[in-house]
Amino acid sequence: MNVEKVNAKELRGAIKALNDSGLLDKAIVLKGKNKEKLCEELTEAMESINKADKLEEAPDEAVDVYNTLHGEEEPEKKAPASAKKTTVKKAATSKGKKERRPSYEETALELVKAGATNAKILKTFTEIYNDRKITDEAFIASRVKIYVGIAKRAMAAKK
Repeated sequence: MNVEKVNAKELRGAIKALNDSGLLDKAIVLKGKNKEKLCEELTEAMESINKADKLEEAPDEAVDVYNTLHGEEEPEKKAPASAKKTTVKKAATSKGKKERRPSYEETALELVKAGATNAKILKTFTEIYNDRKITDEAFIASRVKIYVGIAKRAMAAKK
């Protein structure tokens, strides 16, 4: 978990949005808890929402903070779903800069748009995570489910 990458104000806002969403059986209490404890509770809540197949209903703020906590190297700045662009920008290679790799969300969106099967999506993400030395299959499968849910929600918002 990348607790240090999470902004405390954004974390509290994400938890408030999650509490207000009605998706939790019991609201997460903010008072008297440090940032690390709040991150743990947000993670547990998001994973329980994912298991209940209600991820598409989760607030974007909570999904963003969860992504930042769990390896999203370049979290996207969320714009309203209708204004969101999914184009992949590449850095200029003539100056020796590396090309920016697409975010997990962008990768999932491209695969869903292309009509890839769940097996193909899982295989693609397994390769991506294995390149980053993450081999826990259950973790990868849960992340794939999250990113596919986000991609489907983004596609539905564009219709």
